[in-house]
Amino acid sequence: MRRLVLTLVLALFSLPINAFGAPIRWTLHDVRFGDGGTASGHIVLDLDVLRAQSPGGSSRMTIDDIAVTASSGRDSAFSTRTYHEGEGLFAEYLEASDSLGSYGLITLRSGFDASGSPRMLMIYLAAPLSAAGGVVPIVISNRHLSVEYRGNDPTARRAIVGGQLVGSPVTIPEPTVMMLLAVGAGCAAIRRQRRPRPSQEVSPLT
Repeated sequence: MRRLVLTLVLALFSLPINAFGAPIRWTLHDVRFGDGGTASGHIVLDLDVLRAQSPGGSSRMTIDDIAVTASSGRDSAFSTRTYHEGEGLFAEYLEASDSLGSYGLITLRSGFDASGSPRMLMIYLAAPLSAAGGVVPIVISNRHLSVEYRGNDPTARRAIVGGQLVGSPVTIPEPTVMMLLAVGAGCAAIRRQRRPRPSQEVSPLT
């Protein structure tokens, strides 16, 4: 058992620091629609994983952690709607498109709203997302890009007229904490192994 604990500790110390890299939580900040509604909440992306899957080119990944709410405004066709986990896709472009001026696209799709219409929120990014976080403005120069759609009619939309994404690392356990937990678990196992067993008494024959 001692040998097992020592091997585990040495393995943890030998791991590179970037093996514990944190994903980034991107929070929608001051995102506003033309009808006075707003969008708030966050998505979580692990860009290191995304870029490792598609080195040197454009790439896409499903967004698993989503908590975004688009609130209603003056346009009564758009009631307040929340986009949940598993309803998003992020596409990263190798370079900005001349026609779109965008480095990436976040697409959130939801089920049917109260009126029976599907909803979709599209957010085009005016700068690349960084694996370290930071501030990324939303493309608002083209009112046909960053929009929320309702139903299958492309004309049933409301444009995003302002806002940005603010990214910060998601807190994860530090390597030293993980090492201490592993050592503690190993020591507890050794103590249990060393603990003397109660003597077994043999009942006399009657």
